[in-house]
Amino acid sequence: ILGRETETDVPVDALEEHLRSKGVKEEDAYSMKLAFNEALANAIKHGNKLRRDASVKVAIAVQAGEIKVVVQDEGEGFPHGAAHDPTAKDFWEHTSGRGRFIMEHYCDEVRYSEKGNEVTLVKRRAG
Repeated sequence: ILGRETETDVPVDALEEHLRSKGVKEEDAYSMKLAFNEALANAIKHGNKLRRDASVKVAIAVQAGEIKVVVQDEGEGFPHGAAHDPTAKDFWEHTSGRGRFIMEHYCDEVRYSEKGNEVTLVKRRAG
């Protein structure tokens, strides 16, 4: 995927369509759509620094028990230790910085590569 942060609609819609074609329940598809949108926007904006010549690789696996989406950018990575709490009062006026919080809220697992330029989103499928 090449593009700008604002060009996430096509891949996000493609993910949603793919999940529906695999019989994924609406609730799970919605959760993965939100988390994927954040991961993709972070990869484009923070990882690839909005460079049009940089790409983002995406892998999707839909299995009986879980959905897994991997997003990898060409960036240098980031220190992925403990994230700040975007619900804290001193953070309310910030206009960004909620992506990790959203991914972690809507997924059962969020894992980062050691380098920090790849995130794996895992959602266990609802009954």
